[in-house]
Amino acid sequence: MFGKMGEMLKLQREAKRIQKELRNTEVESVSGGGKIKVILSGEVQVVKIDIDEDVLKPENKTEIEDSLINTINAGVKKAQAEAAEKSKGMLSKLNLPM
Repeated sequence: MFGKMGEMLKLQREAKRIQKELRNTEVESVSGGGKIKVILSGEVQVVKIDIDEDVLKPENKTEIEDSLINTINAGVKKAQAEAAEKSKGMLSKLNLPM
């Protein structure tokens, strides 16, 4: 019984370590030929959006909105993949399907 508790404490520490690591991880997603860039944390939070000034014209509004949606969604997928990769080792110790 104490062996299981010790194992659970190790896993809890590992989970906290991974969470901290993800907090300090950033992924970048770019679209529009590099004119729109979104940076997300490993916790899947938008950290920064950079839009080239050449794009910022009223006639480009719909294009900018579409590019932002696509760029953010691509960044979310990258951040989720990064989190899954960092968690894989810990999850394998729990014998859970990945």
